[in-house]
Amino acid sequence: MTTPALQSAGTRQPARSLLLRSSRERRRGRTDRFMRFLALAASVACVIPLIAMIGFVTVNGITAVNIDLFTKPAKALGVGGGAAAAILGTIQMVGVAAVIAVPLGVLGGFYLNEFAGRRSARWVRFAADVLTGVPSILIGIFVYTVMVLPVKHYNAFAGSAALAVIM
Repeated sequence: MTTPALQSAGTRQPARSLLLRSSRERRRGRTDRFMRFLALAASVACVIPLIAMIGFVTVNGITAVNIDLFTKPAKALGVGGGAAAAILGTIQMVGVAAVIAVPLGVLGGFYLNEFAGRRSARWVRFAADVLTGVPSILIGIFVYTVMVLPVKHYNAFAGSAALAVIM
């Protein structure tokens, strides 16, 4: 007979018997440890090639990093030269996209905060949720179809518009 001090609250089993694990619990514990090991092994298997690629690019590309890379334009046929035009174009596109997207985002946030109960606010929230789920490639294809194909020429504003929609 066990004393009341050794019995757990609300049950008639002795406290010592509650510490014993059933065969099902032991099997679940083994399965858990095995799956954790598999997840760790898969992570290591993915990280090793990543480290190898980063090391390869660093070792072979460190000689190309110099002041000319940032100040000279690209040469014909993409052989040699620098990336000044690409860097400047990226800065311009992000700047124009920010000028388009930030005011619209802030105004939309104010509208949703101040008029959250209105039916139009539900539509704005729904549109924002839908745009969050759209892959960026689809946004790019849409902007390409609407802004590039009609004029038959690439332009930075089309890229900025696509980036603004993504923002």
